Amino acid sequence: MAIDAQLDESQLATLRLLRNGQLLGNLIRTYRTQTQQQLLKLRQALDVEDTANIATIAHSMKSASFTLGATQMGQLSTTLESAAMQCDVTQCRKVIMALQENYDTLLPALAREERP
Repeated sequence: MAIDAQLDESQLATLRLLRNGQLLGNLIRTYRTQTQQQLLKLRQALDVEDTANIATIAHSMKSASFTLGATQMGQLSTTLESAAMQCDVTQCRKVIMALQENYDTLLPALAREERP
């Protein structure tokens, strides 16, 4: 289920134009921090099979990922949200693992795009 991470170049180009590129750097820093926290919260919610919380976190991750152009993270988050809404804990576990793998692969691409 792991997918090679990539960023949507057209979305990045749009974000680079805003506030002389400073907005993109700020978004990336926020995304990295929030996503790390959300992945931890997802694992904690999974431990207690709290699918309602998983769905809420996945929805937030989906929005942030698509906004930044991390389309595969967004797609995985969409899949997770759906699985959680169906109370499919087994599928949630698989997708959370794929999200973590995808995020780990995405980090170098984010670092390349980040501006001080």
